[in-house]
Amino acid sequence: MDQSRRLAGILGPTLAAVGVSLLINHGLLAQLMLSLAANPEAILMLGIATLATGLAIVINHNVWRGWPIVLTLFGWNAVFSGLYRVIFPGHIAAYAPILVNTGWALPAAAAILLVLGLFLSWKAFRA
Repeated sequence: MDQSRRLAGILGPTLAAVGVSLLINHGLLAQLMLSLAANPEAILMLGIATLATGLAIVINHNVWRGWPIVLTLFGWNAVFSGLYRVIFPGHIAAYAPILVNTGWALPAAAAILLVLGLFLSWKAFRA
């Protein structure tokens, strides 16, 4: 199994499970986001973890051709969103209630994670 398929085998099932969980537990996600909004320190810690994860992906998998580009883009997204959370945790906290109150943002994010997770899982585990 090559590096892209290995990484897809980790990210795919994880993202699919998170997407399903967010669709099923919509109310819990809203509560979690509002709790995080009250805790910029937690946003900072999640930002550090997201930044480290993104850097690990782009340092080890910076592929810009074929389907593996999805993994690279995921890594770069993690780098930039992690940096944003580390530098501006209060700004993220201010927007959490807005996202929760839209009614469509959380289910849309869950659907995107589910589709991305299923795609990566298919790429990782197909014969």
